[in-house]
Amino acid sequence: MSILPCYIGTYVSGLVRVPGTDAWLDRSVWLLLHADLRKTTRVRLFVDFVAAEMKKMRRVFLGPLA
Repeated sequence: MSILPCYIGTYVSGLVRVPGTDAWLDRSVWLLLHADLRKTTRVRLFVDFVAAEMKKMRRVFLGPLA
């Protein structure tokens, strides 16, 4: 038994949730970048893109309990 991100079960067959357990939704994902690069157009566009895509995938990350 192990604690894994919910989306892992989507890609690894044979994994099942343990009945009677609750998900801990107390984790955050941070996108960090170096201060010297934060105003660079290509870096800013990339970080904004990744953030938007991760927001779209919120349910995948949180699983069916979200």
